This record gives sequence, C-alpha cells and structure tokens, in this order.
Amino acid sequence: MRAAEGLKKFADEAHVRAAFMHTLQNDDNPGIRIQAIDALMARNAKDAELAKTVQEVAKKDDNPYIRSKGLQFVSTSK
Repeated sequence: MRAAEGLKKFADEAHVRAAFMHTLQNDDNPGIRIQAIDALMARNAKDAELAKTVQEVAKKDDNPYIRSKGLQFVSTSK
C-alpha cells in the first residue's frame, strides 16, 4: 500500500502507469486495486485511450467502487 501511495505522483509516466494497470488487473487485494485506479485517474484524467482500458478492466471487477470509478474515468476523459 505504501509503495502504491509513493508512486501515485508518477502515475502519468508510462512505466508507472503500466504497473498500476497490471495491479488493477491482477491484484487480489481490493484496497490495492482501489489505490491503482485512483492513482490512474488523478494523473491521467484526460487520457481517453487509458480510460477505455480502465473501463474494460473495471467492468470485470467484483468491487463496486472500482466499477464506479471505471465509468467515472471514461466520463472525465472526454
């Protein structure tokens, strides 16, 4: 959790963005996935392509917060 928080300010860099996407897709801990989607949204709000990817991932997530944030990401990236 601390690592995700520390990397949040770098979430607009390609390699960090990729790491957060990997975490969002693969981590079993919903708290970590929430940090990942929040970081992606905070630093990449206008990235429509990333928003579409996040939305697809979020649709499959069983956590309602993550599903909601995925939809919110799409609406803010337009």
